[in-house]
Amino acid sequence: PGAMSDPSDQPHAVAATPAAARFVFVGGLHRSGTSLLAELLKAHPEVAGQVIDGMPEELEQEGQHVQRVYPVDDALGGPGAFAHNPLAHMTERHPLATAASAARLEADWAPHWRGVEGAKVRLE
Repeated sequence: PGAMSDPSDQPHAVAATPAAARFVFVGGLHRSGTSLLAELLKAHPEVAGQVIDGMPEELEQEGQHVQRVYPVDDALGGPGAFAHNPLAHMTERHPLATAASAARLEADWAPHWRGVEGAKVRLE
């Protein structure tokens, strides 16, 4: 009783990430303070953040622009407007919510992590 099933046995389940590589996602609407919050969190010694060399300032170092798994907000209507697009509503049952997608994200983001050594959290 109380035993958990293996996530890989469930459709569209994402495999658990080891505690040493835990991800935290800061999300919110455009101009709501998420970039400021992310910068404050990245200043903590146990948090690794992304630094995307050559990223235009208006894209605010967002990992959505350097991954090939999910559509970026502009493809779904742009900042704020994407919230009204049904294609942007993704849950754990979404066809892209898979271990393969998680591995692809990790590979796409790997070159951009800064401060990973000793970090308990990777922030996106």
